[in-house]
Amino acid sequence: MLNDLLFVLKWWLYILLLGIIFLPLTQKYFGRFFDKGYLFSKVIGTVLVGYTVWVLSALRLAPFRGGTVWITVGIWVVVNLG
Repeated sequence: MLNDLLFVLKWWLYILLLGIIFLPLTQKYFGRFFDKGYLFSKVIGTVLVGYTVWVLSALRLAPFRGGTVWITVGIWVVVNLG
């Protein structure tokens, strides 16, 4: 039971961080919304990170592993801050 709770909390934290990382991008396009696009930032973040990792692994440029995901998230952080 405790392991399940920790697993859910860990995933919730990851999705929260993706939402915060991608908030500048979604604010640009969904700024008129009540939440400034925060809900969309979670979805867009998950999709863009997942798609980027998949493309990199499909082209055999990077392995499909956790390290590749973290590097991809780091690259998207730089893109969203710039």
